[in-house]
Amino acid sequence: MVEAGRRGGTFGGIDPGPRGADTAAYWDARAEGFARSQDADDGVLVGCVLSRVARHADLAGARVLDVGAGAGRYGLALAETAHRVTLTDVSPAMLAAAAERAAARGLANVDLVRADWAAADLAEHGWAGAFDLVFASMVPVLRQPAALDKLAAASRGLVAVNRITRDGDDVAGHIRTVLGIADHPDPHNDPGYVSDVVRHLAARGVGCVVEEPETIVERAYSFEDLLARYAGRFGEAARRAGTSLREVLEPLRSRHGELIPVRRHTRTGLIIFPGEAA
Repeated sequence: MVEAGRRGGTFGGIDPGPRGADTAAYWDARAEGFARSQDADDGVLVGCVLSRVARHADLAGARVLDVGAGAGRYGLALAETAHRVTLTDVSPAMLAAAAERAAARGLANVDLVRADWAAADLAEHGWAGAFDLVFASMVPVLRQPAALDKLAAASRGLVAVNRITRDGDDVAGHIRTVLGIADHPDPHNDPGYVSDVVRHLAARGVGCVVEEPETIVERAYSFEDLLARYAGRFGEAARRAGTSLREVLEPLRSRHGELIPVRRHTRTGLIIFPGEAA
C-alpha cells in the first residue's frame, strides 16, 4: 500500500482508466474490435499462461471467476477444463461477445455477470470466498490496490493475475511508427506492475509466486485476418489519427502479398497468491 500510495494511489502511478458510467461506454465501444482480435488470435499465449496456472491450481472440478473477462479470451479456455466459470466485466457488449463465443464452442458451464469490479459487492453477488481460482488478465482497474485485494476476498483457493511485461511485435511496431506512437508503449504492459504488486502483497504478509510465461510465435496472416488481429489494439488510434487500420497496414500487403508474416515475442508476469479464505 505504501508503494502504491507514494506513486499516486495506483500501482505504477498510472491512471487505471475511465471510471463509473464512462467505463462501460469506453469498453462497449471497443468490444467489436477486441472480439475480432480474439477470434484471429493463435491461442499460443493463452495456452502458455493457463498451463502455468495449472501448475499451481487443480482446474478439474474447480469453480473459477474471471475478472475483467472481456470477450472471454481466457475465461472460455478455462471453461474447457473447470467445472464452472463465471465471467464478469463492466461492458455489456464484451459479455455479449463472450456469450456468442461460448455458445459457438458448446460451453454450457459459463455464467456471465455484468459488474464494475471496483464497486462490486462480493456478498451481494455471493462471491465472497466462493471460488477455487480467481483469474484476471490485463485488467486496468487492478492498478488500484483495493481492487487487487478484492480478488483475494473472492477466493477460497488461489488468485492469478496476469500482465504482459514485454510485447515485441513487428507489425504492431509498424502501426505505432505510422501513427506516431512508436515512442509511447502501452502503459498496461508496464513491467513495473509486477514488482509493485509483489511489494504490496509482502507488506500485507502475503506470499506469492511469480511465473514468466514467454512465447515467440512466427506465422503468416491473410490481410483480413491481420486487420481483425490488430483492430482491438489500434483501430481507435488510427481513427483518431484521421486514417484507418486498413490504410496503415496496406504497405505490408504491397510488400508481402496476401500472406503477411508476423513475429511476436511476448513475456508476461503471472502473479499467483492465496485467497483470503484459502
